[in-house]
Amino acid sequence: MKKRSLLAAALMAALAAGSVFADDDVPGQLIIKFRHGATTSGAASAMGLSSTAMKHFNAGRETERARTFTDAMQDYVLVNLPKGVALARAKAMFASDPNIESVTPNRRVHALVTPNDTQFNVQWNLHNTGQTIVGVTGTVDADIDAPEAWDIETGASNQVIVAVLDSGIDYTHPDLVSNIWTNPGEIAGNGIDDDGNGIIDDVHGAKFNRAGGPPTGDPMDDYFHGTHVAGIIGATSNNSAGVAGICWSVKLMAVKFLDSSGNGDVAQGIEGIQYAVAKGASIINNSWGTSVYDANLDAAFAAAKAAGLTITAAAGNDNNSNLIYYPAGLSQVIAVSGTNNKDGNMLKNYGAHIDIGAPGRDVLSTSLGGSYIRATGTSMATPHISAAAALLKAHSPSLTPDQIQTLLVNSVDIPAGWDDRYGPGRLNIATALRS
Repeated sequence: MKKRSLLAAALMAALAAGSVFADDDVPGQLIIKFRHGATTSGAASAMGLSSTAMKHFNAGRETERARTFTDAMQDYVLVNLPKGVALARAKAMFASDPNIESVTPNRRVHALVTPNDTQFNVQWNLHNTGQTIVGVTGTVDADIDAPEAWDIETGASNQVIVAVLDSGIDYTHPDLVSNIWTNPGEIAGNGIDDDGNGIIDDVHGAKFNRAGGPPTGDPMDDYFHGTHVAGIIGATSNNSAGVAGICWSVKLMAVKFLDSSGNGDVAQGIEGIQYAVAKGASIINNSWGTSVYDANLDAAFAAAKAAGLTITAAAGNDNNSNLIYYPAGLSQVIAVSGTNNKDGNMLKNYGAHIDIGAPGRDVLSTSLGGSYIRATGTSMATPHISAAAALLKAHSPSLTPDQIQTLLVNSVDIPAGWDDRYGPGRLNIATALRS
């Protein structure tokens, strides 16, 4: 008790002192991890933090996978500091509290994409016949062998839920609407939290990017990024309209935590992860990242994988072997590099942490308001891997995340001149399914 009293006194004396934090740190927010079994903090008491200012990451306990996630994350708390409290000083005092194991700022994360021309109608990434894309003639068969894969599996065998953790999805897009996930426990438009998860009318997913307050039930995309990713995974196929998604029959769960500029933060991302776990997703697509390792994000994805989810993430777009983006740099994540229509490595991030390559340059997919655009980035490569994982899971539901990753990595095509710093090769879904 004496030690706590001294800590509280020291903290109160220090709170007025200011400090400059990194641009990507969210003002006034810290993520702390209590030592297991500890539930109190002298630092928190000294600041007069209410229970509402300390938010636990908790997916609930209604299913085994939700319990697995909750048990792994029970010691992590998002702290909203009172106005006037200097972030750096609060961080230092939390770090000196014997009940606290770690303390980090809540950091912003960003979509990993470069938008491009909107006028095109050729999906070279799925079936490359040597067509010309933005003035570049492709190499025949520099693709993921999607038509060959569809002869084996289209996703209809067992519909898999893929959580698109991103800027939301335009769930009214004509080429997506039939494959949008619907929450079986929620009644649309009645203004009631029917499933009791604290989110009203989360019919097609949830929105976690907000300035305080609870999450909401409308994950409509207001940026384009998540909609583009969703179309690569599961645009309605074989319908004589629009584009073909890789997984013809899938359930796309919209988990919005990036805003209209493509920015979000770690805490909102963790909330999105726990939502995907609780609501039955088998795969989480992460076409976003931060260049700063975050132990809280690491723990959340480890908990999600332990609950049975396959996790994919974009490697980044900086042409840099020394810059590792997270979550792609985490061991439990399938890290994805990008390729072009000649089967060449794109000028994107590379290194020993990369697991596999996939098409990422000038990829056509869905966008806002029923439109279609071409976009470039490892953001576009990553959903190819998520869709491939969904096809494997539909074909063989008992596959574990590690087994899915092994099948994908061991079945890659290795183009002539391939640079193995971008992974062992480029995705071939048909070969993986034949395995």
